[in-house]
Amino acid sequence: KVGTTCSSHLRKNQKIPANIYGLGKESLSFSISEKDLKNEMKETGFFTRLFSIDVEGHTEKAIAKKIQYHPVSDAPIHVEFQRVDENSTIRIHVPIRYINEDKCPGIKLGGILNVIHHTLEVNCPPHSIPQEFVVDLDGIAVNHSIQLDSLNLPSGVKAAHPERDFILASVMGHAANDDGESKSK
Repeated sequence: KVGTTCSSHLRKNQKIPANIYGLGKESLSFSISEKDLKNEMKETGFFTRLFSIDVEGHTEKAIAKKIQYHPVSDAPIHVEFQRVDENSTIRIHVPIRYINEDKCPGIKLGGILNVIHHTLEVNCPPHSIPQEFVVDLDGIAVNHSIQLDSLNLPSGVKAAHPERDFILASVMGHAANDDGESKSK
């Protein structure tokens, strides 16, 4: 069953309504334990993880695509999953996490980290989806950039737009005033 009344009944019983769609198959509705969903959401890479979902006695492989939240409480009220074919290649956005800003010489000298990409769109098999990419800023000087080729992409994972996403971030120096001196706040 689907609909507002059914969804309200599920939520009152600590269940979150969900659906799974894709691969030319009929969309199916099911529910997830609110506790289980919140635990999964706490883990890194919720939207880049391959899930095995049991719906009506049949296991479906899927990735989470969207979570709808209550406008006041911010609690999850609905989740959408997209089926994936394990033998195909999918396109997905993977988060990029920048670490060691405190060890970055360029930032220590007053430079500013200019993040161009917070995610990287990649093509990969569903079983090889990276949960995140980590960029280490240790050793990055002022006016230097972090390039795509500095990421260690796992086997089978390729940047979807390598020419567009070539520069991930840069450490920019101070702006100078008309006298050539650094501006300070």
